[in-house]
This record gives sequence, structure tokens and C-alpha cells, in this order.
Amino acid sequence: MSESRYIRQETVAQVGIAGQEVFSKARIAVVGLGALGSVCAEILTRSGIGYLRLIDRDRVELHNLARCTLYTESDALSAKPKALAAVEHLEAVNSTIDLEPCFCNLDSSNALELLAGVDLILDGSDNFELRTAVNEAAQRLATPWIYTGVLATIGMIMPVMPEGPCFRCLSPTPPAPGNYPTCVTEGVLAATTRIAATLEVTLALKLLLHGAGLLSREEVLGAETPLGLPRATMLHFDIWEPELERIEIVKDPHCPVCGV
Repeated sequence: MSESRYIRQETVAQVGIAGQEVFSKARIAVVGLGALGSVCAEILTRSGIGYLRLIDRDRVELHNLARCTLYTESDALSAKPKALAAVEHLEAVNSTIDLEPCFCNLDSSNALELLAGVDLILDGSDNFELRTAVNEAAQRLATPWIYTGVLATIGMIMPVMPEGPCFRCLSPTPPAPGNYPTCVTEGVLAATTRIAATLEVTLALKLLLHGAGLLSREEVLGAETPLGLPRATMLHFDIWEPELERIEIVKDPHCPVCGV
């Protein structure tokens, strides 16, 4: 690992040389390589994460370029798969890390296989069905993941640990497909996705440092509730105002995914 490439990051007191070494050995899967996932993948690549598995079923389209700075007009004109285009551009940024493209549709039938063997999963998706599959697979694999959602000017980021609370605790009754607002119906600003992705990656780095024993649980996830139930802090922001709110999510002891 080059001593000069990450010198500014290593100088950050919360990271240091020991933290950078943790990053160099970390394995992360990014599910979805649109406006959220592509930015996450770029920041993680520049941060020196050792291995990235990049999962997406779609091809680059012209409207992606308004938010996805990783892609080019050439990618859109050739309808290049996002996973392949991402790896091509990221290799030009950092040739020292391992990048694995997965041009496929992740669902409940293959989520366990696609998400196995990583330390952390990042959410770059845009629908409940995909997040539900990720949530259930992550719980079975005992792998932490980070839920991140954006809509118009609003963003939400929450860590999901093996002990919960999980995405099902947050949404006990998922809406039927097509019965909830999305970026297609409500739109989204490029600034919204970039801020959400930046907060998501920052949380990811903190979780990696926590996993290596360099940060305490309270420093990353906060203390348990007085009743001993795990809890998570969701960051909720609106860039139009702007406002940033912390919302406490407590594990549902009867959750069918993480409560058993």
C-alpha cells in the first residue's frame, strides 16, 4: 500500500495508520450502482477499501448522468452495464484494490450467494423488495448493512446490525409494489444523493473501525435502551431547509426477521 496515497486520511485522528490498514483489508458489497451506490463505490475506492463487490442489473442511461458522476455519455450511448462501467472507471482511479462486477438482478433467490463473504453491505437500491431481500440475507449471514433512502430533497441513513433493529423493524408492513413514492414518481436532486452517499460511507468506515476494535459500540451505534433492546440512530435530513434529525429506532422483539 502506497504511503503517500492515503496520507491525508491517515492523518485524521479517528483513522490513523491502524484504521487505514483496516480499510485495506475490508470487503464491502454495494447493492445498486445508481446515484447512491456509484458515489459510495467511488468514495470507498478512493478511501482504499481492499475489495468491492459491485452489484447492479441495469445499464447506464442518459438520465443517470445528472446524478451519477462516475459514468460518462459514452457509457450511456453504448448502454454499458453499470457494474462493468463502474469497475472500468474505478480501476482508473485506484488500481491497487480488488473490484468484482456483478451484472445481475439480486433477489431473494440469490441474495445469500451474492452477499456472502463480505464484512459490510451498502444499500444503493431504490425499492422495498430489494431492500427486503438484502435485509433477510444479511440477518442470515450475520453481516451488518446500511440502509439508505433518498427522495426529492430528503435522505435517510440507518445502520442495520445482526442483532437488530433491522429494516423489517423500521417497516413492519412493507407496501405493495408500485404503492409507494419513488425517485421516478417524485424525483430527486443530485445534491440529495451525494450527501446521503457521503453520510453512508462515513458510517461504513466507522463500522469497519468498530469491527476492528478501534471504535466502541457507543461511538458508532449508541448505547442500548434501558430495557436492553438494541437500537439504531437513523439520520434524516432535508437539504431544502436544510435540517438534520436523529431518530431512534428500537428493535421489535417480535420482528419475524431479527426478533427470533
